[in-house]
Amino acid sequence: MIALSPGGVIAVKCWWGEHWGIVSFESGRWTLISNRGARNGVTEEPTEQVINGAECRILEFASPLPAYMVVERARSMIGSRYDLWKWNCEDFVYWALGFPPRSPRREAFVGLVGVISLVVMLGAATRRS
Repeated sequence: MIALSPGGVIAVKCWWGEHWGIVSFESGRWTLISNRGARNGVTEEPTEQVINGAECRILEFASPLPAYMVVERARSMIGSRYDLWKWNCEDFVYWALGFPPRSPRREAFVGLVGVISLVVMLGAATRRS
């Protein structure tokens, strides 16, 4: 098991990549506050329920906020709705840590789509010449 600390970030390996969440300790057990599409929003669940035997790792962030505030911010969003394009697990974690919401995975996908579109357009232009 990895070393957990409240306010820390865990990345859980899943079929599409990784699922991120904020670590907390509630009622004598470790929990993960995360924005899951499977739960259609932000929830706080026992870590073992979210990890469910999958590989996971601690992500290192230099948050400008103390750990207790990261946990408070994360909990304040419980019940907010999941949105793949506007409010996914990465957006949620960045926000809870005190940063603007962002999703590196979404940014990479949009960049890849842009490159593919450019290649297709250049290929079509070359064929017309």
